[in-house]
Amino acid sequence: MDYNSYLEQRKILENENANLVGNVINDSEKKVDSLLNNYKNAVYSENETDRLFKMNLLSNDKLWESDLYKLICEMPKGADLHVHATALVPAHKLIGFVKTHTELLVDINDGHIYHIDEETYNKEKCFTLSEILDKGMLSVADIEKKWSMLGRVHNQNVWEYFENLLCIFESIEYSYDTLFDYYVFAFKDYLSLGINHIEIHAVLSEDREKAFELTNVIKKAYFAVKKEHTELIVSIICAGLKYLGVEESVPKTYLENALWLKDKILDDFYPEEPHRFIIGFDLVNEEDKSVPLKDFAPLLLECREKYPDFNLYIHCGESLDAQSDNLIDAYLLDSKRVGHGMNLYRYPKLLQRYAEREICLECCVISNQTLKYTKDIRLHPGAEYLKRGVTIALCSDDPVCQEHEQLCDDFFASVICWNLNISDIKQLCINSILYSGVDSKQKSQMIGNFKKAWQEFIEKYSKM
Repeated sequence: MDYNSYLEQRKILENENANLVGNVINDSEKKVDSLLNNYKNAVYSENETDRLFKMNLLSNDKLWESDLYKLICEMPKGADLHVHATALVPAHKLIGFVKTHTELLVDINDGHIYHIDEETYNKEKCFTLSEILDKGMLSVADIEKKWSMLGRVHNQNVWEYFENLLCIFESIEYSYDTLFDYYVFAFKDYLSLGINHIEIHAVLSEDREKAFELTNVIKKAYFAVKKEHTELIVSIICAGLKYLGVEESVPKTYLENALWLKDKILDDFYPEEPHRFIIGFDLVNEEDKSVPLKDFAPLLLECREKYPDFNLYIHCGESLDAQSDNLIDAYLLDSKRVGHGMNLYRYPKLLQRYAEREICLECCVISNQTLKYTKDIRLHPGAEYLKRGVTIALCSDDPVCQEHEQLCDDFFASVICWNLNISDIKQLCINSILYSGVDSKQKSQMIGNFKKAWQEFIEKYSKM
């Protein structure tokens, strides 16, 4: 091969791999891509490399003020397919909510939230958040630290700290009136960030009637917001527990409740055209301290046989164990999506099967970074999965303690660390809709809404 032929072949191969996901862009989008590239370069040049790629967006307020971050906040994002029930809004926004709800008290020592009608809190240490801030007992920064991963010190076990954090917010469910307000607040906030569809992974309750009541609170809040924002679609993925030592009856009860709820509670905002509200089932908990997925196979296979249209959306592949093979079981159980799936690179043949079957990975890059599965997001396998044809969608996981703005942090980190272009970003947004758990009519509506919002976004930024 002579040098000219070499250059020709190199250009062909370069073009083949330049666009990770193959989405064609128009002239206006090319202008925005150029702007995006300038914004990326500004971030690269203005930040210390080592700190930048660790991407601690919770504490790096310089990044929030960048043109790139502002662009991503304004960008329509489609759907968030993987977020947990009382972890929907970041800590700095939850402060505003708790301040306006005087029935909620905050422990000044550990930040734990209590409802005033509970009997378990220490009255000498618990006050309304307004009183705490007005009297200088704690600052806003102190509260944010107590409610997020910012408060973890270097030698603390990351998962133990994380799970204790999530316990802080449980009392939001104590009063259904407060819980209703919380979901209305959260849904409106998602809409303000260009996220029109939310699939909430919810461990509701082993008690069927309480699970029914909690689901109805979410539905009531959803409908209250949807009256003004018809583009909003909310779905529930019921979750069971899989921690080591869990009794066999526990996940079975959660699954049976999910199957019961799916027929009892529908998305009937338009009564003449009802849709599923409960769209599937999941199993959660820290994977390296959980029962292997294969042990649940008899239960889940029976469910798949009896209810073939009731989907599984299973957490797995979020592990530091080189021998963890739960992704094999997720494939055999026909999980429609997989929560995280980071470890798929350990199984090249299985990776090819995931790509061929189009099993979407719910990729939570900020969560994976804060929980220490990857220190440098440039090394996150999600970038490689895109190149190898594995379908992924960016998701937020637990914004309350991990994100500054829902999904914005994940897109920002991926754009910076994986060097994504506007075509890649657009396809990731579309993936979040195409691989959502809603029915085809709802997907068509969501795609239409996204295309309209995307065009408005492109028109605005193409003129800059």
